[in-house]
Amino acid sequence: MKPFLEEFFPSILRKSARAETNVYCVYDNQLFTLFTSSLHLAGLISSLLASRVTTTLGRRNTMIFGGCIFFAGGAINAAAQNIFMLILGRILLGFGVGFTNQVSIIFIINHILVILIFIRCFFIYAFIIKGLIRTFEFNSFSCYLVQLRH
Repeated sequence: MKPFLEEFFPSILRKSARAETNVYCVYDNQLFTLFTSSLHLAGLISSLLASRVTTTLGRRNTMIFGGCIFFAGGAINAAAQNIFMLILGRILLGFGVGFTNQVSIIFIINHILVILIFIRCFFIYAFIIKGLIRTFEFNSFSCYLVQLRH
């Protein structure tokens, strides 16, 4: 973390070198707070907007859109030259997380429901077939018993 602080937050690194016992107060920096909370604030805002985007684009396209935004945010963070690029990247990461977080749960639940319905139908048909086989076996056996009596 030291190279990161040297590059983007040198004032925090200087404070941490002078800190004696209370390291918590070393991170008392408004820009650092904006950096850390920007992802969460953008995620909150985008999750509120994601429902409207989902009705327009559909679930799958919204997840792809959110993934592309997240990828762009990661690329900006990787290429960041200053703190404002880092904050912009974190905001894009938050938008990507917000969009996909709101939609992916519904998308996964729908697929799980389809699988559960398939399994339920499988067992229903299996029991029907089992009942038919037992009925046929019983009828065949009873016919055999009737033949033995005569």
